[in-house]
Amino acid sequence: MKRLLATAALAVITTSPALAGDRWLVYTGGEKPGRIFVVVDETYLDAVPFAEKTCKLETVTILENAKAPDWVSSNMIIDCPAR
Repeated sequence: MKRLLATAALAVITTSPALAGDRWLVYTGGEKPGRIFVVVDETYLDAVPFAEKTCKLETVTILENAKAPDWVSSNMIIDCPAR
């Protein structure tokens, strides 16, 4: 059931015209039934106050493993000058 949910969620995020916008599948990894997919959406890309050329990006990780949650959201701080 969890595998079906992960596959359906990934399909909706990446292909649905109703959710049109700039979304990127940035990482896939693992083997069945423990794959993971990481998706980002430009809607959740924001400048960090008081930090020049630094952004905050929210990612959604979809987990297929039966012992893990269905998905996890996390924030990344991207410091462009420091790479």
